[in-house]
Parts: sequence; C-alpha cells; structure tokens
Amino acid sequence: MRTPPIVNRFHRRGYLVVEAETGGLFVVAHWYHENGELGPFYSLQ
Repeated sequence: MRTPPIVNRFHRRGYLVVEAETGGLFVVAHWYHENGELGPFYSLQ
C-alpha cells in the first residue's frame, strides 16, 4: 500500500494507527494475532 507521507503514529487498543499528511488514518494489523501486534512487519518471514 502507498500512502502520502506519514506525519504521526500512535497506538489505540493495541493497534498501530498512522496518520498521513492528508489527514487519513490507517490501521496497521495482520492476521497472526488478534490485535495485530506480533512484531515489526519486515521481520516476519
């Protein structure tokens, strides 16, 4: 996924939320764990 530049990131209820320069919010999650928090995505093999 491509987004405009990220200006902020924060955690809400166990999820990583990033805010784009345009004001859009994106939730970073995956299916490996119920709240998406297994580790950095780039470290998953």
